[in-house]
Formats: sequence, structure tokens, C-alpha cells
Amino acid sequence: MRHLILFAMLLLLASCHRQGTDGVLSCFDGLPTTVLTAAETCDLEQYGMLTSSQVIKYQDAFIIRQLKADNYVDILLPGDIVIPCVYNGRGPGEMLLVGSIQVQGNRLFVFDPSQSKLLVIDIPGTIASRKQVVLEERQIGSADRVIAQDMVKPFFLQLAENRMFGLGMFGDGSLCAELSPEGAFVSGIPGPPLEDSRANGVARQMLNTGTMMSISPDGTRMAIAYSQMAVLSFVSTQPGLNQIWSKVFFQPELSFPETSGILVSFSHENKMAFEALQTFNDVVYALYSGKDRVDETPDVAPDHCTHLLVFDWEGHPLRRIELENPVVGFYLDGEDLYGVSYSPTARLYRFSLK
Repeated sequence: MRHLILFAMLLLLASCHRQGTDGVLSCFDGLPTTVLTAAETCDLEQYGMLTSSQVIKYQDAFIIRQLKADNYVDILLPGDIVIPCVYNGRGPGEMLLVGSIQVQGNRLFVFDPSQSKLLVIDIPGTIASRKQVVLEERQIGSADRVIAQDMVKPFFLQLAENRMFGLGMFGDGSLCAELSPEGAFVSGIPGPPLEDSRANGVARQMLNTGTMMSISPDGTRMAIAYSQMAVLSFVSTQPGLNQIWSKVFFQPELSFPETSGILVSFSHENKMAFEALQTFNDVVYALYSGKDRVDETPDVAPDHCTHLLVFDWEGHPLRRIELENPVVGFYLDGEDLYGVSYSPTARLYRFSLK
């Protein structure tokens, strides 16, 4: 009986160890940790922004992306002025789904993966006229849903000078690809290896839809991360795409529906991973959740994060920032760190990194 009790205790301890160990956060053990409380808070619900998921600081304005609303982008100006942009629809200047937004100079790039449509918005013109001013609207590759050997189906798009990069499903199996201005495939690099041998072909590529990237200001490197798998990769863009560093922190438990495809299981074994990235020429900031995909604390959604992790471009952990106010998206501007949330309420936070 004593042996049985001892064996049961060992199993319990092993279980607690598995559940208590996080392969991402453990990399930062012993490194400097900064705890931040919001210096300022703005209630976004007063402006009708109920599902805020991303924020970009532009001069004295905030560009805020919405997950689901009549319009997908709001520009919040001083004086409580809100300019709604990118309405939900199929018409000019409208989109059915937003996969990514990006600001370069005075232009806002918005990409709809469902229609393979890229929208370029004039930010100063929009602010001056108080309504959306579109500079360009163009098709990126084919809008059909056919799975083919030469398919080009980006879900996340980023531009750097005269080059364009996408994350998604590509005919050669790439995770990340450089695309021509028209959206044609130029070159690509594969995604991370998976231990589950059932994950192959198109089914495996479906995991690429839950990815994000951020390009360094000088355009020479990019960071790539998964939201449903703890995978982080750094890539050089010059002269072509070349992987600098990549790490699979832990493998997810996968499920395979009877029809087709592949899913990351909603189980306590799986965690929500990275939710946002911002890169600089010397470091990478990654917003990490670490919560169970099956979250039993309904007051805050699993994609809301308190861990902001800093790496150098060789993958070395440098610093860990703990936010007392959970956010789903962030933007670092000098010593001011901005974050947005939608659960349990929609807020815009400002943290000070002084």
C-alpha cells in the first residue's frame, strides 16, 4: 500500500510540474523583470470600440483595430474625435475580414485575406477630412479558394520599402513568402517541424493561419510567431529570406476533424502563445499569454497577456516585463508603452518604461 501511495504522489508531482512549467517563461528565469502598472487608462467603450485588439501610435492619434464591428479600424484623435475606417462590406474601401494592419510613414496598409485585397489609406488626408481617404486598393494574388500546387494565400501581410512579405498557405509548403507587388510567389521559407507525424501537406499549413510578423524599421529582419503554438522565429530579408533563429518552445496537442484539416486542440495541455510582436533594429518585443486554451477564468480572455518578453535577434532572452493590466495588443513609442484590451472591458492603457 505504501508503494501505491508513493507512486500516486509521484504522479501528482509530475503532473503539477508539467502544468506549472512554461517553456517560454522559464527561459527568462534569473533575468531582470520589470512590473508595470498603467499610468493612464482610457475607456474605449465610450467611443463604441468594444473589441479593440491592436493599437498603433501615430503622432498624437491612435489607430485602433477592432476584431468585430461595423468598421474594423478607428482613428482616435485628441478631443474625443473618432474617425471610423474600413467598414465591413464588399464595396470599395470595405473589407469582410482584416488579417493585418501596418503603418509605414503616412500610409496605413490593411489586408483582407478572405478577398485577397490590400487597402492603402492616406492617414493625414483621413485625419484632415475626418473620413477615410483611400490611396490604392489592389488584389494580392487570386481571390479564389482553390487549393492548388501554385497557391498563394497569405493571411498576414507586411511591407518593407519596395518589398512585400506574407504568412499563410503557399504551394511549396512555405510558412513565410516574399511576394511580388502583384502578389506572385517569389521565394519562401518553411514553418517549424512538428512531432505529430499526421501533420503534413495542406492540413499542416492550416496552422499557418494563426501567425503574425513584424519587420524591423530598417527592413533587414523580421520576427514571426504563432498564436496557437509556442513558436518564435527570426528571419533575415537580405538578400533573400533566410532563417536566423527559430525555437519550438513546446509542441501542441493536435486534433484532426473527420472532414479535413487540422486544429490545435482546446485542452488544458495547450496554451495560448504569442499575441503581438514589435521589432526594432536591435531587439524584439513579444507579447505572450501562456494561459490554457480552455480558460476557466471568464473575467479575462485567454488571448489577453501580462508577459512582454524581450529578445535580441539571436534569440537570447534579455528582459521580462510584467503588466498588471492584461492586454491583447501593444505598441512601444519611446518610453511609452500602449496596450489595448477588450476583456472584460475595452481599454487603452499607457505604461511608462522610464
